Amino acid sequence: MASSSLCDDEVRSWFDREIPAVDSSGKRVLVVVPDATRTAPLPLLFGALYDKLEPVAACVDVLVALGTHPPMSESDICRMLGINDQQRSGRFANVGLFNHEWDQPARLLQIGLLSKA
Repeated sequence: MASSSLCDDEVRSWFDREIPAVDSSGKRVLVVVPDATRTAPLPLLFGALYDKLEPVAACVDVLVALGTHPPMSESDICRMLGINDQQRSGRFANVGLFNHEWDQPARLLQIGLLSKA
């Protein structure tokens, strides 16, 4: 069975239908994205999600899931998300861009433990 890709409009329509913006109303939203070692149409996906959440969320921030890769600069994160300099200082000025600090024990918090059971 052959797979097909969705066009940009179909992706945006999917976000409009499937992401209940009301769940984010007045809340802080953290969008976790892969780092640049993974391939994904992040400019399209982030743009569609941001368009959906920004009007209702208190804020929308991005955390890059680095795994054990080195941190990315802000300009590299922007490039990966499809954000140009003008957009960063305008439309996306309030979006926090963060690297997952996997190598900083003081920045990590254990919230539970999974057992074999």
